Amino acid sequence: MKTLWNILAVVAIGNLVALGAFVGWLKVTDRLDVERATTVRLMLAKTITTERAEKEEAKAKEEAEREAAEAAAKASRAPLTASQLLAAREEATELDRQRIERLQREVSDLRAQLAREIAEVKTQRDQLDADRTQFDAIVRATGEQLQNEQFQKTLGVLVSLKPAQAVTLLRGMMAPPAAFAPVDGGAEPAPVGPAWSEAGITEVVGYLDAMEDKNRTKIIGEFAKAEPALATELLERLRNRATMARVPSGAP
Repeated sequence: MKTLWNILAVVAIGNLVALGAFVGWLKVTDRLDVERATTVRLMLAKTITTERAEKEEAKAKEEAEREAAEAAAKASRAPLTASQLLAAREEATELDRQRIERLQREVSDLRAQLAREIAEVKTQRDQLDADRTQFDAIVRATGEQLQNEQFQKTLGVLVSLKPAQAVTLLRGMMAPPAAFAPVDGGAEPAPVGPAWSEAGITEVVGYLDAMEDKNRTKIIGEFAKAEPALATELLERLRNRATMARVPSGAP
């Protein structure tokens, strides 16, 4: 126990010596004097809470004094005369007029900008419509040209074949999908479902109408041998086609 007290005494004395040396160093290096020591003592004497409260109180007092001074200055100000009131109103009216003119200019500028944008959009849309119309015309012309070229090629093939061979090809054009089912023994396919498609008959009539009379007569004769009803239908449609071609455009 005595040893512990001796150790504590040595430590306490060492701290006192260190503190004294630190204070002496501050004083020697011109960092500490009586005034600064008093300031530090006063600063540490107050708690942080107390110091904050004093600052807030001083700020509130300063704000109250400022408001009181403004109120006193306003109360001491002489009332405006009629001419001064009129001048103030005229000034306010002028400011309002300038503000309204500025707003009107801004609205006018916005309207002009909107009109320019609308005109630009219309121009782009018109150009797009023109390009689309030109593109459609090119596509239509190309399609018609290709269709006409293919029609002429097919017509040339039909004319070059024997009538029986041409009839076989034309019957294939008129046959709807899955209209014929294969049979055993290599026999001719047997009809299944509707015999002919309306679009196919129209296409065949177009080829027959484009042929010369001698080629068309031979092919119709081949149709009449196997299918008289079909031959009659083709002849009737050819007659109607010729009648419609003779009717002038716009006739009732």
